[in-house]
Amino acid sequence: LPDKYLNTKGIEFPYGEKIVLNEKNCNHEVYWIRVTLKRKNISGEGGKNIHLDIHSTLNDTTSIYYVSVRVKEMPVEITEEWITSEYTLSAFNRYHCGNTIGVYFYNPELEEMLIDDMKIEIYGVKQ
Repeated sequence: LPDKYLNTKGIEFPYGEKIVLNEKNCNHEVYWIRVTLKRKNISGEGGKNIHLDIHSTLNDTTSIYYVSVRVKEMPVEITEEWITSEYTLSAFNRYHCGNTIGVYFYNPELEEMLIDDMKIEIYGVKQ
């Protein structure tokens, strides 16, 4: 994320990050991906269509697995306060060594939301 915070207004794909699974992080039987972030709504209705997407690909081209969740838990929320959110997604045996995992935001309505302090963790149960 930028030094200050991310403003999603007017941006369809405001942020993305890629992680390649290698020997250090790919030998698991079950995978979990946890994303934590802080977000601020500019209006009660704003940001209701913004999604957090996780996409696994082989060689960064062939799609293996995809999941999408809404960033806002409720359509109308308190505005002008930073809200800490955590999303933990299971992806049982869908990630393998050499796969690329993309974590990104999708904002089809170009809505405004402020996002800060995003952290991505990948963990799992050893085989």
